[in-house]
Amino acid sequence: ALATVDQVAAERALQREMSRAPEVIRKLATSVPEEKREAVLTTAEQAWIALENLLSELPTQLIHGDLTTDNVMRDTEGELWVIDLGDAVTSWRIADAAILVADVFGQTGSVAHAARAIRGFHSVVPLSESEIAAIWPMVILRGAVLVVSGFSQQEIDPGNEYALTRMDHEWGLFEKAARLDAPAVTSQF
Repeated sequence: ALATVDQVAAERALQREMSRAPEVIRKLATSVPEEKREAVLTTAEQAWIALENLLSELPTQLIHGDLTTDNVMRDTEGELWVIDLGDAVTSWRIADAAILVADVFGQTGSVAHAARAIRGFHSVVPLSESEIAAIWPMVILRGAVLVVSGFSQQEIDPGNEYALTRMDHEWGLFEKAARLDAPAVTSQF
């Protein structure tokens, strides 16, 4: 639905916009506890290297930017609604699918459930092979950005209950995603 929207305001720098992941991770990594920091930096760097070869083949458009299960609601008639457009930004189209996959995988730990999310996305927006290949590196980068952002937020505001309660989920997503063999996951997708 956002593919035809041309919004100048969407050309902005957001911390969680996927192309900024390497910069954000490097900048905020000092907030990550030392015993976890190297894993975040190394894994994110490997994911970015895998993604770099695909970037020229990834279409860009206005995306939601935070397409998670928290932001999809069902009304009393069963209609689905997407809420919270605060992270809408021009980025790679596949980033929306990768963000959703990261959320589904983080909650379930299931590549099969993640693949269902991709299948649903693909049924509306046919994905290229390059876009499918970009999903798992983006999932890892999303997890790394959430981790460094969460630890940074805790450092800035130690009383932030939301950041504190989300940290286990965000670290779990990153750790589970990093453990899997990216080419094997991509072939399943």
